[in-house]
Amino acid sequence: MEKYEAMFIFQAAAEKVANAKKIVEESFKKEGVTIESDEDFGLRTLAYPIQKEHEGHYWLYKLTMKPEKASSTLTLFRQIPEILRSLIIKQTESKREKKQQKSNRKSYG
Repeated sequence: MEKYEAMFIFQAAAEKVANAKKIVEESFKKEGVTIESDEDFGLRTLAYPIQKEHEGHYWLYKLTMKPEKASSTLTLFRQIPEILRSLIIKQTESKREKKQQKSNRKSYG
């Protein structure tokens, strides 16, 4: 199981956000994806119109799932009209985190 982040842009209307969020969470559960946390980034103006929408509601999920599930869930989300955009990316350790882990290990000789 790998760690991922999924960012969604939902249509701006409150009822559409609630409906899309429910669909996303049910889809993740159905696919066996564990939602570690979710964060509401709120309503923002889009840089360009998407499906004739000028504003979107951003939502971030932190997930744990098998790598093969990432593409199948992303394909599913493209078919839901309340979701303007979706992106799933794999989390990796930063160079600083790796360096910190090395420095935390002490060798006794």
